Amino acid sequence: MSGGPHTPTTIGHLPDELLSRIWVAAATKQTDGASSIDLRLVGPLSRLIPGQRQRWLHGKLRLLTRVGPLVQHLRVVDDSVAQGMVEPLLRAAPCTLRSLSLQTRWGPHLSQLPAFLALENGCCASLARFELSAQERAGSFDPAAHPLALPGPTAGRLEAQLLADLIASVAGLAGSLVELKLSLKCVELPSLAPLAALRRLRRLEVAGVSCRVEQPAPVPAQFPCLEEYDLRGIVRMQVAGAAIRQASWVAEPLCTLRLYCPDPAALPALLAALRPPAAGPLERLCIDYIHLAGDASPAVAAVHACVQHLDCVRELSIHDSTTVPPLLEPLLRQLPRLETLQLTNCKLTALPVGPYLSGLHTLSLAGNSWTELPPAVLLAPRLQYLSLQGSRGLCPSEAVLRQLLHALPELQRLDLSDTSIGKGVAEALQAAAAARGGLTVELPEFQEAEDPWRLDNTAGYGSSDSDSSDDGCPRYSWAGCAYASRW
Repeated sequence: MSGGPHTPTTIGHLPDELLSRIWVAAATKQTDGASSIDLRLVGPLSRLIPGQRQRWLHGKLRLLTRVGPLVQHLRVVDDSVAQGMVEPLLRAAPCTLRSLSLQTRWGPHLSQLPAFLALENGCCASLARFELSAQERAGSFDPAAHPLALPGPTAGRLEAQLLADLIASVAGLAGSLVELKLSLKCVELPSLAPLAALRRLRRLEVAGVSCRVEQPAPVPAQFPCLEEYDLRGIVRMQVAGAAIRQASWVAEPLCTLRLYCPDPAALPALLAALRPPAAGPLERLCIDYIHLAGDASPAVAAVHACVQHLDCVRELSIHDSTTVPPLLEPLLRQLPRLETLQLTNCKLTALPVGPYLSGLHTLSLAGNSWTELPPAVLLAPRLQYLSLQGSRGLCPSEAVLRQLLHALPELQRLDLSDTSIGKGVAEALQAAAAARGGLTVELPEFQEAEDPWRLDNTAGYGSSDSDSSDDGCPRYSWAGCAYASRW
């Protein structure tokens, strides 16, 4: 079937009444009691006239009333500006919900959301997953229209109170919630400390905007069952007394910690506080933008104190950190199992020598200030991938590259693109790679220099074509010009 010449019909396009009958009939045939519905309600476009939106809403409310006990996963998507549809849909939601996802605009139409999430309401007593995503704002918090208006309230106070109530009501779901996602990039978040009450939480994602220096964030180590988290967009977030802008932990395929703009002197405290208790040991560490100001001694001492947190790290990535060179040698010394090392856009001119080189399989030194091949690279005999891409000051000789290929017998890919390697050296390297076999080389694109005296007669014009001055000089062919012999 098709709902039009270009839109195929799915079960979600069926009329609400027919859809509810199908679901109810299917549920009556289930004998194991395992029947459930994953219901996704996408509100009509906000530009539609109010009557059309209201008819859509009434149809969905009837649908929820009829099949409510079967719905365990509810997702509501609404971009309404004038009148939100989230609140009436939540009031009609069943008590059997296990998952609730709201993608809407932030505004006063969500003022009843904290009350809905409260445990005494009963609708969310078994809620295991909750998501609220609001990327844009809709409407303003008018004090006169607020049902709980206080003497002299302001729009800012009302909005801050709603946010605080929302965080508190989410924290009240501690008995059932295992996954939480709050993506409120259009508002300033309040304190997230109450979320530490969610002792059963396994996954946590919070994204928002805050300019408060004292902004406290839940420390991942406080959640006994936490496996993964993502805290981002929270400017100058405080974790274990240290300031950081972003932190995330991914459990698969490797236990990965990502840090953005950490204080190097606070690295031991961050590594201890940001590891989830239910996660395995740290295997991959990614750091963006390390800023080291003034004396490097405290930061170097802090790196030495990280040994107990880094003994299982197999991959290290540091990007856009131009002040990291003083920390590299003590940091790499803590990584006896290192297999992958990425140091990109760090303005490096030297690579430390150490035992870590013996186990390296992948080494990316792209976008740095190399003028010659780092000698330490020759001490990594198991290297399979080497990238010096984007190092425009690098112009290795043919002898150095021959030495490189001899020192790295397992090398399978060499990236020298966007460097200053000469054309002749590049051709010799390609020939050596072809003779060796199993080695792919990426090189800059060399353009053929154009000969200004070369006859270009591709347009099909002959020497007899002359200009309008009738001087005997052809318009398109220099070779046939009467004055060419003078040059």
